[in-house]
Amino acid sequence: SEKFGKALKYYGVNPKDEFIACLRLTPDYPILVAAASLINAKVNLIAPFFCDEFLCDIVIKSHAKVVLVNDWDFATIAPALLKCCANKTIVIMPVDAWDAGNNPHSELMERFYSFDRNSFEAAYRLCKTKCNICMIDEFLKCGEGYLGQLDGNGKLSDEIAITYTSGSTRKGWHKGV
Repeated sequence: SEKFGKALKYYGVNPKDEFIACLRLTPDYPILVAAASLINAKVNLIAPFFCDEFLCDIVIKSHAKVVLVNDWDFATIAPALLKCCANKTIVIMPVDAWDAGNNPHSELMERFYSFDRNSFEAAYRLCKTKCNICMIDEFLKCGEGYLGQLDGNGKLSDEIAITYTSGSTRKGWHKGV
């Protein structure tokens, strides 16, 4: 989590700042939450099924400098990211990042989730022309250059918000909190 924390700091995420994460199926999410705690930042978790307008509203209002998204959902949310991520860094995290690609659940995931490499690559090429985009290994490598302190004085009494929805009255928008 220290590597993630240093990378977030390197990319300008400061205490009380938010960063966005769309990391469904990504086993590294708890590490990212710990990194947020180390630098006193907030994680705003989004879902790939949110409509573009709602995603952009969240991204813009959060003033996030960094958006992390897994490779499986990237092509789905890329149209929204193109609309609202011009000054942000988009970080692509592979779903199988667990243990350097040795995800023990890979076979099971492949049975239930299909990864469309062509859609991913097309979305990546398009976003690369308009956004600052990188893969997770490059993101973490940049963090190695961060020499400052991590602000790690988070406490159990610090603010946390969880948005939960069991449905919607409008497709792609949450119903309530």
